[in-house]
Amino acid sequence: VKMNNCLRIIVEKGGAELLKGKKFQFILANINLNVLLADMKAYTNALETQGTILFSGLFVTDVVQLRSVAEISGLTFVSTEEKNNWVVVEFQKN
Repeated sequence: VKMNNCLRIIVEKGGAELLKGKKFQFILANINLNVLLADMKAYTNALETQGTILFSGLFVTDVVQLRSVAEISGLTFVSTEEKNNWVVVEFQKN
């Protein structure tokens, strides 16, 4: 972020408790499936309308369950990318 002079990007390292009371246009959550599912409400609440969230650190076999919980939580599936059985899944909040 610093090397690219991106002054409006906030990088937070920690759990979902860091999201409370904040709103973001973009969230990247690189955590295992169980944590993502448990914290889905926190991610959804912290994401602005029309915001994007990327979930990574997942296996291909995790996508169906993640997508189900994310959509129930109000996120819309956009796309997925796979490499060597690992995936990143993109959602948007409408």
